[in-house]
Amino acid sequence: MEKTLKQLTIKRFIIYGLCLIGFMGCRGWTTEKPPVHPNINFDFQPKIRPQRDPLPIPANTVPYGHTTTQAPLSDFVITEDFIREGQKNYTIYCATCHTKTGNGTKSIISSKGWVVSNILEDVTANKSDQELYDIIQNGIRTMPGYGNKLTNVSIWQVVLYVRSLQKMTRITPHDVSLIKQGKNND
Repeated sequence: MEKTLKQLTIKRFIIYGLCLIGFMGCRGWTTEKPPVHPNINFDFQPKIRPQRDPLPIPANTVPYGHTTTQAPLSDFVITEDFIREGQKNYTIYCATCHTKTGNGTKSIISSKGWVVSNILEDVTANKSDQELYDIIQNGIRTMPGYGNKLTNVSIWQVVLYVRSLQKMTRITPHDVSLIKQGKNND
């Protein structure tokens, strides 16, 4: 009886094995339809080989370092009202991170652990007006660009207001005496 049980088990194993091999060999019916392809994301895009010029820049994007000024700063008449408008827009868009004074300490963003640049430091003060314009328009690092919210004139107003904040922190005794005399240092 033991011998027949072993033989029966071996026969079952062989039958199961042959069935398994038979099922593995089945590939289904031939068809004219294309095979199922669940992820076709990159199948139909153009390929770019190394050292070739890529595709044109997509609409509504600005490449890094690209300047898109419509009118230079020299085209505007700079008055107190011009800079006050810059202060208004600075308060709306910039003061949340850089604070009203421009130093960036104790702002809403810095309290969450983000490092906010101090726009009063030499790194920013040494940038040209055009560089500040580009930063405000296109953004830099984690700072978003405001070119889609501010006009060309508004961005220049904010640039001049930032310059006035920087000037206030770099005032010298000689500048104070000129102010008391009613003369402008610039």
